[in-house]
Amino acid sequence: TVAQHLAHRLSEIKVNTVFGNSGHYNAEQILAVKDQRNLSFCNSVNIKEAILAANGYAKKSKLPGCVVLSHGPNCTDVLSGLMNGTFQRVPLLLLGSAPPLKRQIGCEKKLLRKCHWIHSSVTIDTVVVPYSKDAAQVIDNAIIKSLTYQRPVFLEIAQDVYSFKVDKPVKSIQKGVLYSEESQVVESVNEIMRFMKKSKTP
Repeated sequence: TVAQHLAHRLSEIKVNTVFGNSGHYNAEQILAVKDQRNLSFCNSVNIKEAILAANGYAKKSKLPGCVVLSHGPNCTDVLSGLMNGTFQRVPLLLLGSAPPLKRQIGCEKKLLRKCHWIHSSVTIDTVVVPYSKDAAQVIDNAIIKSLTYQRPVFLEIAQDVYSFKVDKPVKSIQKGVLYSEESQVVESVNEIMRFMKKSKTP
């Protein structure tokens, strides 16, 4: 399943702890983490504590600090941690849980879109994991991007997407695609270009 694939990939790159808090929509992901060998789940009462712990873990290990979020106000509770990760170049992987796809209508859908907009402004990428075979590749790309640029990535995963069955990975994640001085320079130039495009002054 998507949940098992994600847990396997985290274990594969030597991540050994996932932080967060449990909720109705992320239960399957937490169970997959607990079932994965060499991977444990650290349950936090406050999500702010979880993301600070993930920041510290990532800074020391140079591996993604992974945080599993429950659905609700955690959307904004993680902003300070995300901004810290962006400015200090910390690889973070946030797994935002969402209601089943068929329930994402009306106000719920508008709320999720606003959350996407908020997260996209403080992460290097904000992605909705699809209910399809592409889900595994989307997850792999997010992990590689977080490692390469040493920045936070936000993944939104709906409850029914967690249980979607995907093929077992044939290849391991490209471990050679890690943080380097060259990638830092490239990303810094891209940031300047994005800022210049948004600027209204000539």
